[in-house]
Amino acid sequence: MKLNLKALSLSMAILSAGVTLILGLWFIATGYGSQVFEKLSQIVSLYSVLVSFTYDPLLPFFKNFQNNVLALLLLTGLAALDAGLLAWLFGFLYNSLLPKKEK
Repeated sequence: MKLNLKALSLSMAILSAGVTLILGLWFIATGYGSQVFEKLSQIVSLYSVLVSFTYDPLLPFFKNFQNNVLALLLLTGLAALDAGLLAWLFGFLYNSLLPKKEK
């Protein structure tokens, strides 16, 4: 059974972007989860160069959100791009290693 490359890469990109967006909003709202973003910096390409989150407990949520919205959107896009490309590569390799059916 061959994998549909477009469906696989799109579904993984949506899943990865959704999880990253939810975790980012959680971090902006509460300040918890900095360890998660340290781990994400090892997985998502360009994260440590382009994105930096800051959390100040003295600021209200909307001010923290204003300070971090660009970083959050950039991280979400990078996570979607990475997951989509890796899922496409996995599907391509899987499909190419399948034995050919004889008719």
